[in-house]
Amino acid sequence: MQDIKAKQWNESYARGENAIFYPHEEVVRFLNRFIRKRIDETHFSDIIYRGDFYHSGIGISKNGEIIESAPNTNTTDSKSPLYHNDSHKACVNSSLDSQALRHDNKSNPQDKITSQRKLVWHHEGFMPEESLLSTRDSLSESLATNKDSHNKPKTPNPLKESPFTQAYQITQASKSSGGGGYNELLPLRGLDFGCGIGRQSILMSEFKIQSFGIDIAQNALTQAKALAKKHNANVDFRLYDGQHIPFEDEFFDFTLSYGVLDSLPFSLAQSLMKEIARVSKTYFFCSLIGEQSTSGFSNIHTQSFNGEIEVQEAHERGTIQSFFDYEKILKLFSNTSFEIISLELKSYLDILKNTTQSRYYIVCKKANI
Repeated sequence: MQDIKAKQWNESYARGENAIFYPHEEVVRFLNRFIRKRIDETHFSDIIYRGDFYHSGIGISKNGEIIESAPNTNTTDSKSPLYHNDSHKACVNSSLDSQALRHDNKSNPQDKITSQRKLVWHHEGFMPEESLLSTRDSLSESLATNKDSHNKPKTPNPLKESPFTQAYQITQASKSSGGGGYNELLPLRGLDFGCGIGRQSILMSEFKIQSFGIDIAQNALTQAKALAKKHNANVDFRLYDGQHIPFEDEFFDFTLSYGVLDSLPFSLAQSLMKEIARVSKTYFFCSLIGEQSTSGFSNIHTQSFNGEIEVQEAHERGTIQSFFDYEKILKLFSNTSFEIISLELKSYLDILKNTTQSRYYIVCKKANI
């Protein structure tokens, strides 16, 4: 049995280290793009089980194709195409020309608003293509007689900011697969693996997700429970043995983990990846420290390093730090049921100190989903 460094992590949390009181931006992005889209202060729309990605202002995609467009209030089919046919596609693309959406004080504002509404209505299935072509031509003629309109204020893109789009975002829903309102959302369960003081677990609760967090450090969980209480968040925090995740197969709809698998011996991380795959139905998000983040470690003397060390510094003293490059990431996920669908590397250069920090942000999906 490998040493999971529970003693060292308990000491670290007792010193107040890793007290992250804010949600990580990349975790917010993952939830918002792949799990549940927040569309206003109180409403969400489920993406998980419906597509692979939410493109802001465009809609939900799967296998690179738009399966549900954002400004679409007339259909209950979540797999309706973005365009009815090639002619419709050409008309809509033409209508989205930025010049066609400029405000013109010399023409009748009501005529322009009416024309823009027609464009939206056609896209939603209310209007025949012949009328759309006429509407598009009317807009073009209006613009041709007012060439100086580029100096005037612009009106918003009607397909993004019209009342029809806003109405869609709040009311459009496919109840059989999750919808746009709180009362119609799927009963999702998410796991924060290695939750620490629980801020990412609390974030899931804020997304109306039944949230669970596990960690090997009791000191971390004590702080997590107190923090969740302050946020009025209902999170199930549990201590685990660092080897086996104490839940049945596919208990969670998805799992996330920020900066945890890189704080383990790599062989243990590989074993736990199989555990994560076992308890997760669909997606897994994780963040790993990159091979360039070597500054600040006294026992590393190269600019790039993909091995692992025991930390000698005061911060997290005695714990393991494992550094990742692309090949090591592929090895981590090999022999699991996950496939990587998004892999980003972000590096930060400190100009004054001439040091670099880098992190990988990874989204995986069960291969059979």
